[in-house]
Amino acid sequence: MGACCCGDDTTNQIDAGMRERQQKEDQIKKILLLGSGASGKSTLFKQVKAINPPEETEKAQAEIEGAKEEAKNVIRMNLIAEMATLIARAVTYHHEETQLLNQMTDEQKENYQFRFMAPSYPEAFEVPDADAPNGKYIVNIKEAAETVVNLSKDAFSDVSAVNPNEAIGSMEESEEYWIVLGVYIHALWQQDWIQSIFSQRKGLFSLSDNIDFFLNKARLCMSPNYKVTDEDYLKVRVRTTGVILHQFPYTGKDMPANSSHKQFTITIIDVGGQRNERKKWIHSFDTIAALLFVTALNHYCEVLFEEETKNAMWESLDLFSNILDGKWFLRTPVMIFLNKEDLFKECVFAGHKLCDCFDANPDRHPNAQWGDGDFAYSEEAKYTDIEWDNNAIFESVDGKSPEQVAELYFDDVVQTQLAFITEIFFTCAEQKNKARNQSAYCHVTTATDKDNIKKVFDVVIHNAVMNQLMIAGVI
Repeated sequence: MGACCCGDDTTNQIDAGMRERQQKEDQIKKILLLGSGASGKSTLFKQVKAINPPEETEKAQAEIEGAKEEAKNVIRMNLIAEMATLIARAVTYHHEETQLLNQMTDEQKENYQFRFMAPSYPEAFEVPDADAPNGKYIVNIKEAAETVVNLSKDAFSDVSAVNPNEAIGSMEESEEYWIVLGVYIHALWQQDWIQSIFSQRKGLFSLSDNIDFFLNKARLCMSPNYKVTDEDYLKVRVRTTGVILHQFPYTGKDMPANSSHKQFTITIIDVGGQRNERKKWIHSFDTIAALLFVTALNHYCEVLFEEETKNAMWESLDLFSNILDGKWFLRTPVMIFLNKEDLFKECVFAGHKLCDCFDANPDRHPNAQWGDGDFAYSEEAKYTDIEWDNNAIFESVDGKSPEQVAELYFDDVVQTQLAFITEIFFTCAEQKNKARNQSAYCHVTTATDKDNIKKVFDVVIHNAVMNQLMIAGVI
C-alpha cells in the first residue's frame, strides 16, 4: 500500500509540474516576422527591442551598445562594397551602350542619346579638409576607384556570406588608412557619373536602402572616432541569418475583470528574408499568436537582390501567397505591414510609375496563382492611373498657392497608389482565406519612425493576445 501511495504522490507531482509548465507556456505569445529580403523586418525588430526592453534594463542597454559597435563594421563594409558596385555597374552599362551604338547606322547614331555617363577619372579632385596638408586632399579618382574595387573584391567578394566584424575587424590598418579610404569614397560619391548610375539603379540592380544616407557622410563613418548614432543603427542594412528572439513583459488591456490572464510574455521572432534563409523558417512556425508579414512599398520599382530579372514586390507577393498556402497558419491572424512609406514617397516623387510593376501584361507576373489576374494599374482598371510629375507646373486654385496645390495632388497620388497595393495584398489573402479561419489586417509603416511603430505594434500585440484567448475559450 505504501508503495502505491508513493506512486500516486509522484504522479500528482508530475501532473502538477506539467500543468505549471503549460500555464507558463500559455502566458508566452509569439509574434513571427516574415517577409522577403530588405523588407525592413530587422529594423522593425530593433525598434520593438528599443520600445519594449526586457526586464533586465541594464543588460538590454549593454546589448544595444554592443550591437551599435558591430553596426559600425557593417556600415563600413556596406560603403566599400556598394561603392564598388556603383563603379562596376557604371563601367559595364556604359561599355554595353557603346557596343550597341557601334552597331547602329549613322542616322541612328545622330539621334541617339546616351543613357549612362562615361566614367571619368580626374587626376586631382580636391576634397577640402582643415586637418589635411594645405587644407585639402588631392584625390586621383582612378586610384580611388581601383582601391575601393580591389578592396571589395579581396576582402568580401560575396557580401551576403561575409561576417562584417571578421572582414572589417581583421583589417589591421592604421587610422590614416581609414581616413584616406573615407576621403576616397567621398570623392567618388561626388562624381557625376556615380550620381548618374545611382539615380538610374531602379529596375536594374539592387543596393541597400539608405546607402545614400551613409555615402553622404562616408568620411565620418570611416573616421577613427566614429560613433554609431541611433539613426545610423536603425538605417544600416544588416542581412539577418538564422533566427533571432526578443522577449519582454506585456500587461493585457481590456481583459474581463475576473480574468487571471493579464500578464504575458511577448516573444518577437525575426528570421532572414533572403531565399537561402527561408528553409530555416519552419522551425519557428509552432504555436504562433500572430504572423506579421512585412513588405517594402518601395520595392515596386526595385529588382530582387538574388535575381535581378525579377521585380522585388512580385517576389514579396509570391512569398506571401506561398506562406498562406501552408497548413501552419490556418488559425493565426495575419498582419500585413506595408513598410518603408517614406522611401515609397521618394520613389513616387522621383517619377517611378506604379504601372511599371502592375500593368495589364500577364507576362510580367505569370506565377500569380491567385485572384482573377487583373493586376493592372491603369485608366482601364479600377484605379485611375494618376502619376506624379515633379516637373509639372501647378496653378493657384480656390485661394491655394501652387505649392499647396502640388502638395495636395502629390498626397492624392500617394494615397491612391497605397490603396491599390493594399488591395493587391488583400486579394491574395482573401483567396487563401477560403481555407482559413482568420482575416488579414493591414498597416502602413515606416520602420525608422519610433512613434509610428510603437502605435502600430500596440495594436498588433493586443489583437494577437485577444485572438489567442478567444481560441482558448478564455474570453
